[in-house]
Amino acid sequence: MGDLDPAERLCVLAGLPTLPLMLQAARSALEVAEKVLADPAHASLFEGGGWAGNRRRDGYVDDIADEDLPVAPPGAEQLVADTPDVGMLGTLLLSPRRVETDRPLPTDELEEDPQSLGCDALLNLLDWALTAATRPQGPWEWRHEAADATWRAHAPTTSPSGVVQLEVRSDNTYYVRVASPELREGELVCLWETQSAPSPAAAVLLAEHAAIEAGVGMRFTREERKRRLLLPRPASSTAEPTITDLILAAHQRHVFDFTDLAGGLAYLRYRIHDTTSAGEGHWLRQQVPDDPLDYVHSLTGYINAWCGVPGTHPDEPGNTACVDTPAYRRHLAAHGTALDPFVTCYLAAAERASGERDFEERHRAGAQALRTADLAELSALDPRPVPESLLEFVASIPLDIDAITDWYDVHCQD
Repeated sequence: MGDLDPAERLCVLAGLPTLPLMLQAARSALEVAEKVLADPAHASLFEGGGWAGNRRRDGYVDDIADEDLPVAPPGAEQLVADTPDVGMLGTLLLSPRRVETDRPLPTDELEEDPQSLGCDALLNLLDWALTAATRPQGPWEWRHEAADATWRAHAPTTSPSGVVQLEVRSDNTYYVRVASPELREGELVCLWETQSAPSPAAAVLLAEHAAIEAGVGMRFTREERKRRLLLPRPASSTAEPTITDLILAAHQRHVFDFTDLAGGLAYLRYRIHDTTSAGEGHWLRQQVPDDPLDYVHSLTGYINAWCGVPGTHPDEPGNTACVDTPAYRRHLAAHGTALDPFVTCYLAAAERASGERDFEERHRAGAQALRTADLAELSALDPRPVPESLLEFVASIPLDIDAITDWYDVHCQD
């Protein structure tokens, strides 16, 4: 677009025809945008990655609660009021075939109102003028790959390390992906966002804005299979986090507590049979050359898979560590998760016996450990208030796995 004047560039950016009337509207939009950007009252337009955020939001407006209309850009009322030929502008967007075939309304008007289309065109021009003007400086060096007519860019992140990848295809669709060494078994890239745009340049602007969000959000996003953080938190290999440390560091929804365990046991009752001990591995690969995936083998592994607690990888120290050891707690710390002291007590006892044991035997060992434990001492490890009703719930855990579902239903009714 280097040989085009600003109005033509704006029309191309917004995906609108470069006809004389539209070009005049684009010039008006640029003038209004210049006034808006010079007004200190609108300095916030540059925040959060610029006005591109509003264009991205408009693409998802149907998914936003209690909102069904795009947000009009500042200066919109002035632009519409100062444009005398709004209806004619809208007519430019109606192809001759549509003018002929659209069913007239009782008022002899077309189903799509040219006046409304003209207003939309003006707002689009102003939106994209503000988006281009508030484009932030970034690390993006776009390269064009002629083989597939695709534009690509990427930028690394640090502490922890990862890569944000941007792609704009010939159909004006952009893709923002997060690449992380955490994503294994051929899934090294996680799709963060994809959306269509009116032009390749517009797709670039939206992709860059989405990448700003991805660069921050990727640190709090979990992959789907094992619920591990895409970018685990750095942790020393000699750190010895306590249960208290883990609970304080984790978000409340990532603390797996005893009520979660009770529900998980009821759910897993007829879904698992024999499991191995922690020392033999929570997740193991099958001896099948064509299958690179690892699968659950321990009770903790099943809790990982079915209850959303981050799983271990076979080559990690935590994979053969009991849940009450520093090695496993380092794994939990790296993924921003915690087990409460009652869950820790149950799983540690349940997985102590080596070899394959059936679910009933492992459950009995875990339940017996809770029944004989000093619950007051365990509750002291939890920095959150521990109500007496929870202690009674823990103390009443049945030794018979077949009684788990009824016990859970009685104690956890709404």
